[in-house]
Amino acid sequence: MPFKDISLSISPNLKQSFQHFMATEKLEKPEEMYSCNACQTKTNAKIKKRFLNMPPYLIIHLRRFEGNGNGFVKNKKSIEFPFSMDMDDYCN
Repeated sequence: MPFKDISLSISPNLKQSFQHFMATEKLEKPEEMYSCNACQTKTNAKIKKRFLNMPPYLIIHLRRFEGNGNGFVKNKKSIEFPFSMDMDDYCN
């Protein structure tokens, strides 16, 4: 695939947004837990996101709108974008 699109939360800079996106997530809620097919027991699990390889084009969507119970509010904070960024930390 020549491109990939991802949705990132707003952080002070793009690197922090990527780190938040790629952080290991713990699945601890009963509806999220891993279920073993052999013994049918549920257990906590962790998800760690990584790119197998970087596409030629990476489309980054910044989630600027957040729900507040009465609608949506736009996050107007600025975010620093580097001219180039080493993506090796986010690949297998």
